[in-house]
Amino acid sequence: LLRMVRWLPYGNSTFFPARRVDDPIGLLPGKLIIGINKRGVHFFREQPMEYLYTADLRDIMQFGSAPHAIFFKMRVSGALHVFQFETKEGESVCMALQTHINDVMMKKLADRNAATPAKDATAMDASSRGEAVNSTSDAAL
Repeated sequence: LLRMVRWLPYGNSTFFPARRVDDPIGLLPGKLIIGINKRGVHFFREQPMEYLYTADLRDIMQFGSAPHAIFFKMRVSGALHVFQFETKEGESVCMALQTHINDVMMKKLADRNAATPAKDATAMDASSRGEAVNSTSDAAL
């Protein structure tokens, strides 16, 4: 069962209760649960508990919190909208979201760095044998 849950878009999320303040497209109910994980921000109806929508991390353009509120500027159906919510855990929501964004960025950077030494090693190996090495930089590609 836990393996199945992990594959859901909202698997391994941290959940926060919230109240909708501003929803410019009428997507969300008044009382809801917000889930945050490495895939994005997930919205659930509180009663009855029902999955509603996921905003992928790449669709979150901006977010922030005040003492008892949070907002997300996010792309929904290709258009940018600002959603605002009341919650006592605004800071925790933002910290969880920023943590996942940082994790994704660090993974991308590590993957990119892992690919670069392999390319450099191949070039060094070729040059040690006296072969010509293409010196085109990644920036030029």
